[in-house]
Amino acid sequence: LEQLGKTKEARALYESILAKDSNHPGALLGLGRILKELGDADESIRILEKVPPAAEERKEAEQLISLQNLKQGLSRRRHSKKNSGL
Repeated sequence: LEQLGKTKEARALYESILAKDSNHPGALLGLGRILKELGDADESIRILEKVPPAAEERKEAEQLISLQNLKQGLSRRRHSKKNSGL
């Protein structure tokens, strides 16, 4: 569903899976990706950090977390420069 652009349906599916198994790595990763795409960086990171360390999905989760942190850092720097007149 997610790959077909059916974000709303995919999100509902991931949330349904997580209601039954709150540590399901695939559902955590999928929901984290969707939240990232929707612009909810903080919630995306919070969900992605729950992917179990031993899960094969953890590597992708860590990459997404790093990208989110990088984007947030760059955004803060731009905002800071803009406000300081640089």
